[in-house]
Amino acid sequence: MVIKLYELVDFLNRYLDIDKFEEIDPIVNGLEIEGEYTVSKVATCVSITNSIIDEAVRGGINVLITHHGIITRRNGVKRIVGSFKEKLRKILMNNISVLAYHLPLDAHVEIGNNVSIAKVLNLNIIDWIYEKNIPIGVVALCNNKVSIYDVYKEVKSKINEKAILLKYGLDRVERIAIISGAGAKFIKKFTKREVDLFMTGEFREDCEVYAIDEKINVIVMGHYASEVFGVRNLARLLREKFNIETVFLRSEQII
Repeated sequence: MVIKLYELVDFLNRYLDIDKFEEIDPIVNGLEIEGEYTVSKVATCVSITNSIIDEAVRGGINVLITHHGIITRRNGVKRIVGSFKEKLRKILMNNISVLAYHLPLDAHVEIGNNVSIAKVLNLNIIDWIYEKNIPIGVVALCNNKVSIYDVYKEVKSKINEKAILLKYGLDRVERIAIISGAGAKFIKKFTKREVDLFMTGEFREDCEVYAIDEKINVIVMGHYASEVFGVRNLARLLREKFNIETVFLRSEQII
């Protein structure tokens, strides 16, 4: 099956409702680099490394959809040198389109990273965590209060075996806040009376001090590991919607 590039772009932009993230997302969501106008094979990934591009070229990929785009609003493109130059050269020489969906893919209520983490851990979502009225995380409940070590074991089994537990709170937990990726700062929205466990992709020293003082447990899932779900789900969605070949490209990333 072959579809038009802009048919794909328009569908994803609407489905992920990218316009509402315009003010808070540092990534340029949607089409970043225009390649071929027809699409027969799509790959998704968390971040674009040179090895990801090499794999895409070998696999005959027309469109590369990434969670972490290569164009940001915050810094812009100042110099095209080194490994960044090599990335652009490979993408342009091979006529590959690049699409990026950052916060829209974290926040999506059906295929997003945060919802998916709650589902894979069999948690019940009861509320959303907001930033400027945009849902950037979830609060979920365990069916019963469970040992923090049992939750940690599940995270290591289903998300990342190298996840880290910072045990500063209760031995048994029920209310869990989940924000994929670099969500450390949002722990300061909560007290120990509101959540028993805070889960995110990466953490910071000042946020650890807050967790200690508030006696909130923290599980650091790994930035990459916490954000594979959305792009995997996106690959499956496009395969079902357009009957085109899709593949998820795994990176060698550890953090």
